[in-house]
Amino acid sequence: MSITFKGNPASLKGTALKVGDNAPAITLVGKDLGEVKVGGNSNKIQILSVFPSIDTGVCQIQTKKFIAQYSGCDKCELISVARDLPFAFGRFCEAEGVENAITASDF
Repeated sequence: MSITFKGNPASLKGTALKVGDNAPAITLVGKDLGEVKVGGNSNKIQILSVFPSIDTGVCQIQTKKFIAQYSGCDKCELISVARDLPFAFGRFCEAEGVENAITASDF
């Protein structure tokens, strides 16, 4: 695959996924410091909401909208992923009254 980054040719490594393929399995850290597994063979549709930091207004709006949109979807699993420490998600969820959100840190 040929792509550019800032106008310069760039190479991608790995094998491109096709529709219906499972994403590679990775392990992230949850707000309780436990493991959150993402990708691989899941029994639910995983929706990843990825952003830089839950401590920014735009990222908070995105998280709230995704939670509102997918909270009633039994066949879906929404996972919010950021580079924050896991404790930032805990603060956000407590302040916003968000319960049962799956949050994952890639710090």
